[in-house]
Amino acid sequence: MNRNRWVHGLSAIVLLSVLVMAMPVSAQDPTAESFGVDNASGAHGTSVIVPVNITNVSNGPIRCIVFNVAYNKTVINVTDVSRGNATSTWGELKKNNSFAWGTSVSLYGDAADGAVYIQNGTSDSVALLNFSVVGTRGEMTNMNFTYVNISFSDISGYKEGSAPPKNGTFTVSGTQSWYLHNDSEMYKGNQTNPQGNITINHSDFHIWIADSPAQTDVTFPVNGNNWTGLITFVSAPADGDTFTVEIGNSTGGTDFTPGGPQATLTGNGSKSVFSFETTAAAFTVPAGKFLALNVTNDNTSFDYKVQTGMAWSYVSSPGTDPGYPIPEWCTMTLVSVGLLMLTGYLWLRKKK
Repeated sequence: MNRNRWVHGLSAIVLLSVLVMAMPVSAQDPTAESFGVDNASGAHGTSVIVPVNITNVSNGPIRCIVFNVAYNKTVINVTDVSRGNATSTWGELKKNNSFAWGTSVSLYGDAADGAVYIQNGTSDSVALLNFSVVGTRGEMTNMNFTYVNISFSDISGYKEGSAPPKNGTFTVSGTQSWYLHNDSEMYKGNQTNPQGNITINHSDFHIWIADSPAQTDVTFPVNGNNWTGLITFVSAPADGDTFTVEIGNSTGGTDFTPGGPQATLTGNGSKSVFSFETTAAAFTVPAGKFLALNVTNDNTSFDYKVQTGMAWSYVSSPGTDPGYPIPEWCTMTLVSVGLLMLTGYLWLRKKK
């Protein structure tokens, strides 16, 4: 009797194992290699778009995504959430920013309404978090996701899975920000220009100039402070494709004189938004010339489009910014007082 039970039990285990091995992949819970954000930065008083990315989907397709992101609201705060590239056709997007710890987001798509589900192998953005930077320069906060608060559903809606979280750090940096536009100008503090893009051909470059020239020689001292910013591409650069970002000055045409601050962006085939931080270097924008940003497409095969307008792409100056396009009033006052004192001294000396 016991022997028969043992045989029947073993047979059941073997049968169950065969069924599990034969179970199609689509019947397993949907998942991905990672889900979350990269590091980001921005200046106080600006808005920064941080994409939430999903990497290498498996056991899909995915039709619904729910996640929480925790951060310090005294440093950054979500003011809006929009769909990412992978969810651009989905009809439902809900967000709740009333939590003390951060924001909850849910996205849902229905093929009957024209939604395209996220297919296996996809690596792309699923949501765009628009953060208002309320902290002061140098402050930092984590942007944290947890496995238990990430949820994906398959087409049936019954299979729910998750993915390893990818957490990022947000750093408040810079004192002024210029937002790139498709007229080849960058506008200080202006995020109202409409969305557009500019193509940078392979082995070519594009220059953006500030919306006003320097009123006097403006020197950006080094003091260990770097320029930071964000460059957003319309499509993700291929793995290994690089771009050089340089800060300098221009007369307003196609000329560019490097100032020294420079950064390199490297594609990985999955992300389209790149935050950057330059190496620190002091340089001067001469009176009458323009602060300029030069982005070079180092790749020899593919052309890429840079997303412009709104807060998609920008550059922020370091904390040692003297107040381009003209030094701040306190600086001008000190210079003026110094000149007056020198003039008075020379006048008294001549009189004596």
